[in-house]
Amino acid sequence: MAASLRTKAVERSIKTNTAAYYSYIDESKNPVLQSFENQISDFKNYVIKQSKSNQQIDGRLSETLFQLWGTFQSRVSVRLYCEKLMHLGEFLVAHEKYSLALFQCYQRYLNDFGTFHMQDFQTIDQIEQRFFPNGLSDATADVSFQALMGCALCLFFLSVEQDPKVQLDETLDRCIIALSFTRLLMNLALKDDRWSWLVYNGTIYLYKMSRYLMALGYSLQVVEYLVWGAVSTEMCLPLLSITYLPWRSTLYCAACEAFYDSRTPSDGEKAIAGENFARRALEQFKNLHELQALSVEGDKCQVENSFRYATIKIATMIFKRLVFESRRKAKGVLRPKVRQAAKELTGPWPRTLTEKLLSDMFDCRCAQFLAIIQALSDSNRRLVLAGPVNEHETELLDVTNELFYAAQYILQVKHANVDQIAGANANSVYPNITLKEDVNLLDLAINGQYVVPLSYALQLVKLAFNYQVNDVFESMMEPISELVDRAGGSQTSVLALLQILYEVDQCEKDRKAAANAKNTRAIKGAKEADVKKTRGKSPPKSKEGSRKKSPERTKGKLKTPRPVRDLIDAAKGVRAESETVVPDKTNQERSVEDLLEDLCFLLLMDPQIHEKIERDVLIDVSLLLWNKCRPVLRRFYNEPNDNHRWLTRLDHDHIKWVHLCFQTHEIMSRFNFAVVDASAYAECSLRLGQILLALIQPSSTIEATTRASSYKQRLDELRESLTTHRAKATLQNYTSELKRQQTLLDNSTLKDEKSRKQQSHSADPHSSLENNTLALSRQFPLIFFAEQFLSRSLNVLAQARSNLIRSDGSSLFDRNWSANSNDDDDETDSFNQVRFFATQPFHMEKGQTSKLMDNLVKDLDAELHFIYCRIAALLEQTSDAKSIKKGSIEQYLIDARGNSHKKALLCAAYASTRHDERLAAEYMQKAYKHLLAAEEEDRLYFWHHQNQKAEKLSNETVPRPCIVARAPNFVYVMAPDFSSLSAKVATYRIFCRASDRPNAKARMADTNYPGSGQQIPASFIKPVKISGLDPDLKYVFSLAIYDAQGQLLGESVSESTEPILAANPISLLFIRCLLSQVSYEIKQYAVAKKAFHSIWTYFVRTPAKIESSIRELITENPLVLYELRYSCVAESSISLLQKFINSIFINLEIFIKENHYYCDMITPTSSTRTNQINRIHACSQILIALELSCWLNDPQYTLQSIIYLYGLLTPLIFHKIFYSSLNHIFDKSLAVLEEISQQIAKQRSRLTQENLYHMVACMTSYLSEYLQENNEIKMSSLVNQIGKRILSTMITTQTNDTSRAHQTSAIGTQDQTILSDEVAESIMPKSYYISLHNEELKALERFVAKERNTQAALNGNEESTAVYSFINSTSVLHSYKEVQKFRKRPVYMEYLAQILTKSLLESSGDEILNWYDDNQEFIGKRNELILGPWRMLITKGEDIIALLGNNENKYAAAVTEFNPEQKDKQQQQQQLTGKKKQAALTKKMLRAKPTKYHFLIPTKTSDVQRKELEQRQKPRLQTIQ
Repeated sequence: MAASLRTKAVERSIKTNTAAYYSYIDESKNPVLQSFENQISDFKNYVIKQSKSNQQIDGRLSETLFQLWGTFQSRVSVRLYCEKLMHLGEFLVAHEKYSLALFQCYQRYLNDFGTFHMQDFQTIDQIEQRFFPNGLSDATADVSFQALMGCALCLFFLSVEQDPKVQLDETLDRCIIALSFTRLLMNLALKDDRWSWLVYNGTIYLYKMSRYLMALGYSLQVVEYLVWGAVSTEMCLPLLSITYLPWRSTLYCAACEAFYDSRTPSDGEKAIAGENFARRALEQFKNLHELQALSVEGDKCQVENSFRYATIKIATMIFKRLVFESRRKAKGVLRPKVRQAAKELTGPWPRTLTEKLLSDMFDCRCAQFLAIIQALSDSNRRLVLAGPVNEHETELLDVTNELFYAAQYILQVKHANVDQIAGANANSVYPNITLKEDVNLLDLAINGQYVVPLSYALQLVKLAFNYQVNDVFESMMEPISELVDRAGGSQTSVLALLQILYEVDQCEKDRKAAANAKNTRAIKGAKEADVKKTRGKSPPKSKEGSRKKSPERTKGKLKTPRPVRDLIDAAKGVRAESETVVPDKTNQERSVEDLLEDLCFLLLMDPQIHEKIERDVLIDVSLLLWNKCRPVLRRFYNEPNDNHRWLTRLDHDHIKWVHLCFQTHEIMSRFNFAVVDASAYAECSLRLGQILLALIQPSSTIEATTRASSYKQRLDELRESLTTHRAKATLQNYTSELKRQQTLLDNSTLKDEKSRKQQSHSADPHSSLENNTLALSRQFPLIFFAEQFLSRSLNVLAQARSNLIRSDGSSLFDRNWSANSNDDDDETDSFNQVRFFATQPFHMEKGQTSKLMDNLVKDLDAELHFIYCRIAALLEQTSDAKSIKKGSIEQYLIDARGNSHKKALLCAAYASTRHDERLAAEYMQKAYKHLLAAEEEDRLYFWHHQNQKAEKLSNETVPRPCIVARAPNFVYVMAPDFSSLSAKVATYRIFCRASDRPNAKARMADTNYPGSGQQIPASFIKPVKISGLDPDLKYVFSLAIYDAQGQLLGESVSESTEPILAANPISLLFIRCLLSQVSYEIKQYAVAKKAFHSIWTYFVRTPAKIESSIRELITENPLVLYELRYSCVAESSISLLQKFINSIFINLEIFIKENHYYCDMITPTSSTRTNQINRIHACSQILIALELSCWLNDPQYTLQSIIYLYGLLTPLIFHKIFYSSLNHIFDKSLAVLEEISQQIAKQRSRLTQENLYHMVACMTSYLSEYLQENNEIKMSSLVNQIGKRILSTMITTQTNDTSRAHQTSAIGTQDQTILSDEVAESIMPKSYYISLHNEELKALERFVAKERNTQAALNGNEESTAVYSFINSTSVLHSYKEVQKFRKRPVYMEYLAQILTKSLLESSGDEILNWYDDNQEFIGKRNELILGPWRMLITKGEDIIALLGNNENKYAAAVTEFNPEQKDKQQQQQQLTGKKKQAALTKKMLRAKPTKYHFLIPTKTSDVQRKELEQRQKPRLQTIQ
């Protein structure tokens, strides 16, 4: 008893006494110090245990550490306390606990210096004055340095944790601030050599932060800091020793790599700076080696190895640029050279100039191989995006090939002692490859070895694929695959991936070559047919073209290695089992679709594929698959939900392509592709969701189409395929998992409740799980699959959006509610000068592009949510939904919790799927109420965020925290500024609680969420992340402040914030557009108009002058000229603007139906004054739709707007009622039609096309008559010409499209046919002539008939107007072929620009890519000859420039004209002026500098013959010039 009391007394005394109290005892036995060390050790062990268990309880750790420091701060010495602070801070940084290290270690020490911001310090004097008032010789100076550097490092990684990919500008700015502050600290530490270890630590911090940013592509931003880190080691004497030589070489190499990575193809200054910096490092090492040679201390072998290590690394940096730049040639000099293949390189090493340079710079094979790998490695190149280094510089291509051949030679030539090395000589083809995995190539190069590790050989194979050096890739593929298989086969997946990508590339090349050959044969056959037709004979049928094979197909295919083949066959086996695909025949060539499908199964079959292949490669493969599937998805389904045209695009491979799209989506979801490109992932999910919705619930137009045509079979095949191969498997997996959970739940019940559980189980509706698959309806599996598919897509997209959270408040609310929507306000529009076609450029502010992408993802997310809600509403209607525990729509509303916008979408989707009008109207009203509640919450969030800055804090009350961003799983909270409080605040804590009941408040015990409850220094006024929240729940937050002794300031915590919804902001305007559309579909016009009004006031502004004189406008000019708010339009996404245009059309349809303002209803009341004014007023809204369609450059919406205008004004045209407003409307409509006439001339039905012709003719006739009545005869004639030009363009384009659809041959030359008036009237509808008796209208329509056959060929002598009209009236391919006849003329570039513009408008991207190489080479040669030396011009005639190497007879025949009289006159004139020209030319030749020229010398000529030919050509130089 006495002993226990004595022990307790000792412990109590230890807790109260200081360490100085036990000064008479040795420090190792001091009980206070022992207790301090023990608690720190226990804390470290707890942190290590927590890191292994992946738990995040930062609040508990922060509280424990805060109490630890508070307990011992006053009981131990200041020096020991500060040392333990820094030591524990470094420990927490090593375990990636950056917030704890910053708040409880570094900031705790720096609190004595007050609040500071790193960006405020620009010079070292400011830092020294603030943190080192007693100078650098102070006893605590080293601790201050450590705290400041640790603070910068923690702030860097805390910023990176919020945005791992550094996609936000503010994240990059914070990272650069941390780098700049660290550089200032190093500069300050260089004042005294005592702080050399701080300089060394600073270089480590700079290197660590810069390397992270370099991996993300920010080399240009960090190159100056790496250069400073390397140069600072030169200025610090202790760091110049041999010990730090390897680290210095690493810094130099990192700086050189940053220079090389930040260079651009057009800017070589960065590359030059990188090489110069590497040479500077080599010079420094040379001087150090000379000094070291004078010393007799140290191990000579170790010193030489250190110098060899540094020299080899720096030499590879020099070689990286020198090997390419030494072979560059001047652009003005032509020196042809024959490129050699690998088989032609014979003889001993060195065989090429590249190998000679390798031998001169490196003395061993390993160093040479390392230099080759380093020279070919480029961080700007992606492995999947293969391509040569530079197609326009053949010298660089030669150097690249020589590098690969040299590396292959190093691996092939067997060394004499290779058998003595373990792991080498495992392959007869490449004996110098070792299978050892723990071997570094640089270490082997230091020792002068000649074997290469397998990992570096595999890297060479990747580089060969990336640079498209196919001969090296094909020759190395099989041996490397065998070695990889022998080494364990971990990299076989990478080789299989490269094999499939190589086959895809070759298959696409073969397909393009076959298409080009087919087009060539078709054009040749068409020409022969025309010739035979002129002779009256039919062309004979020739089958030579079909029997001949293309040269690409005659080549031998790449042999697939056995390990790779086994892995691909395993993927095929999985595909055959899952989809019952018929195996390919042995002799049948595989298509691109089959190869892409193999690629998908290769990536999906292995769950550990992300550990074998780099994540960047997987992202690139996902992007490649998406680029292949996106055109197919847009071809299948690129229309609104109720459009049936996508059925007509289904071909015989539509099932295969749809399955491939689903596999691509699965790959994108598995490899987190949404984090890289959220918009692409959202679009892919949306397209597939629309296809599933159309299959599950086809609209009336789709049903009518399937009943009236043969598309029903294709639709059923697609539905059945998705149900069999995907839906049933998903449903079976879900039900089996549900059964397992139900079994575990039943087994966990108590035995005394067994009988009651059995009784309830017999009546449980879930008891049908045994035979649920047999009882399901045919449509139910597909609906369930769609629900699971969209649910997963929404979760992945929400996670991706959470990674792009901004802390400026924009991620808290949807839109800016401060914009005054009052139309009377004469606001200044920043885009006020941009009108109609939006052709004037405008400057985006910083971050504006990323904001547009955020808005696009937000709108796509809203539309994807709506499709999910419609699928959920359909699933609720099925009878089998209860078997998988899917409740009614009310259950979905309960699961939505406090998310009002999700409830609005659910109610709207439920109303759209119900046939009961009363029930649909009821849920539509609920949807609109939930939308108003969501808007009210969003407005509340916005105003709270705006008022936080202007809020004045009292001296006594504790301020509330500020919410700056929200996401489904976390919220960013920021503390206010405490400077206005009377008491000095040292730390603060933030508490979080779910708002599960009214007036819920966050207390001091609410620290259950990670990030809440931790002690944060008052100087840290930055967003704090509170994670672990439940989605769709509302939370409240409060704040508590403490003094330096840890005592609570104030009576209690602060007031709780307003409830904040844990969800990503969603586009409320887009939801309004959806509600307007659904309301119109179910005939709830009142809700549609209310939903439309808010959208209209957001995008459109009515000028004040129009409102003030509305009565005068009604009497004279009924048209109201609204104005678009271009500032709002520029910030909105394309999806939202398209929905806004649809809403305008819907509102107009409602107006027409309610007032019976139909276009074909000509009644006595249709000509009344009120009717006329109402129709013109309705046109005011359509003009906004027209202007917005032109802004989007969308011809379909533009044409629809013009059709609405014409339909509303048809009675006024019929009765010939003239208004000045109609002049404005039709003038604008004809101007737009003239611009889009080529784009809207698609293949339509004859009736629709004739109606468009008649609309244009009527508008032209009406406007012409109006101008004639106002005595504007010239303007009337101009309008008639414009109308004729529009009709001519539309008819010509329609005719060409029809001929291309039915004929494969090129367009033949036909004479222009002039039809009589009787034939023209028979072609045009007679009803038009009966209804409208107008001579000018008839003349326009007769002109339409006459312009059906247009000119089909050019002869090269036409005027510009004729050529432009020909380009506008013919196809892009045919125009390009004919315009090549003008290639020698200066006007050729104008014609080519016109064709390229037309190709872009018609989405003909493939043609542009095919023409690029030819025209680029032509333009390059022309510019070199024109802008180069004057002697490079061979011949120059009138408007003609003949270029060297240009094929003049490629598209046109040569025509020569001979005139004897003109020739005699030219000879006489030459005799008169010959002497003067010769004298001037002689003077010019004497002034010119001597230059060596080569003219058309054969490439295989020897050097002796070449010099002889050059000497012979020199006397002829004057004659040539």
